[in-house]
Amino acid sequence: MMGSLTPGTLFLTMRSLLTVVLAIAALAFPSERAAAQGAVKSVHNDWQVRCDTPPGAQGEQCALMQSVTAEDRANVGLTVIVLKTADQKSRLMRVVAPVGVLLPSGLGL
Repeated sequence: MMGSLTPGTLFLTMRSLLTVVLAIAALAFPSERAAAQGAVKSVHNDWQVRCDTPPGAQGEQCALMQSVTAEDRANVGLTVIVLKTADQKSRLMRVVAPVGVLLPSGLGL
């Protein structure tokens, strides 16, 4: 189990969160799975835009991702994925964290 998060650790966690979210979206939404495995289209500091065309989709789908790993534990990381739904009407943000990571009630960005 991870210890308490300091502002520095939280920043690193948020960086990784994007990648974790994309990984979660890839598992939860088959149409976003391709985006998780897609080609990196652009890099914006610690964020990546990954795009791919899922099977059966009419066009390319992209997701903004970031992943961070704990400095003291290479196997503990978070990923954040931000994407638009396939119909382009809604936006999703997913945060993928290991089991046992405390995400307190009311946690916000």
